[in-house]
Amino acid sequence: MNKKMFDVNYEGIPDELLERDQWVCWKYEDGSSDSKSAKSFFDAKTRGSGYDGIGFMLSVDDPFVAIELNDVINPEGVIEPWALNIIDLMDSYTEINPEGTGILIIIKGKKPAGAGCIGGPDGKLGVYDCERMIPVTGERLIDTPRTIERRQAQVDELCKQLSGSEPPIGPPASGFKRLVDSKGKLQGFLEE
Repeated sequence: MNKKMFDVNYEGIPDELLERDQWVCWKYEDGSSDSKSAKSFFDAKTRGSGYDGIGFMLSVDDPFVAIELNDVINPEGVIEPWALNIIDLMDSYTEINPEGTGILIIIKGKKPAGAGCIGGPDGKLGVYDCERMIPVTGERLIDTPRTIERRQAQVDELCKQLSGSEPPIGPPASGFKRLVDSKGKLQGFLEE
């Protein structure tokens, strides 16, 4: 069972997601979600007390692409260099996953037809644009936009590179160090 590090920061979620009735609640222990009954953000937030978190259901009817970078933040808070390059390339709303070990980037665009959705080092990178629930925390990575940006050319390039096993997107970037307050709550990241 995964351990949730973050509660949802509702104020950090972009308005463009909040306005859509594509919200669900989810649980770790059985992997369940109430995805068959997508609802408004308010409804999901209200019903969320019996669940581990809320998520957004990607649909063919919305303009969003989710890029998941899994297990790319080490225990010291350093993000893998190849993942930083993708964050920089996409330059759109980016948040930390519920466990504090991965990154979710949301852009506007569409995954190229026929493109694979998983790749990168050890299969840690996934690109999705429909029929996928993405857990949302609202814990935005500092120095990334608060808004969801249109990045079709960038997602096209990323998907083109997914078939290889080499880290995608350019030369390594420097790592980031986690900033926490006196209670251990993540406040953001600083470049090392």
